[in-house]
Amino acid sequence: ASEDEKREYLEILSKKSNNLKQLIDEIFVMAKLDADEIPLKVESLDLSEFVRETLIEFLPKLKNDHVQLHLNIPEKKCFVMADRLSLIRIIRNLIKNALEYGRDGNILGVELIEKTDEYHLLIWDQGPGIPKKDLEFVFERMYRGDQARSSFHGGSGLGLSIAKALVEKNGGTIWVESSPWEKTTFGFSVPKHKHSNGF
Repeated sequence: ASEDEKREYLEILSKKSNNLKQLIDEIFVMAKLDADEIPLKVESLDLSEFVRETLIEFLPKLKNDHVQLHLNIPEKKCFVMADRLSLIRIIRNLIKNALEYGRDGNILGVELIEKTDEYHLLIWDQGPGIPKKDLEFVFERMYRGDQARSSFHGGSGLGLSIAKALVEKNGGTIWVESSPWEKTTFGFSVPKHKHSNGF
């Protein structure tokens, strides 16, 4: 085999082993969630700042994949009550998912919307989307849609299940809407921080 071929094999092996490591990691997280062994440390967090910080680690990938970032986040502080590690994992998993399956749309949208008692974070892309018949299954374990979402490309099929379990543990809900090549949105809610003086 030529040097180029050897390098290619090594890259494939490296990618496969990283996927495996990620899969094992996510299986452990899922098992801990099932056994209720993930202690939540709920505190008051500024969600707008938090989303910006989490996005920073994805900027090189966005640039590399020529994906434009559409950011719509209030300038003001948006306080929520949630567990920090849960939030990081939820946001990361949803962004990874959008970049994995929606990158052909060349856009990643991140919007933070204020509601009466909660904030909604929406992460959207303009990729091929999810067929209607599959929408209700996307949060199920090990679920992957068509072959385009194969294990070599995609994650473990656990990222969205983990996001759903963590959102619900933090008192929120998660949902998905999809119009192929127009907009596929994963959204979740986080309860607002209630100040004792009623404001």
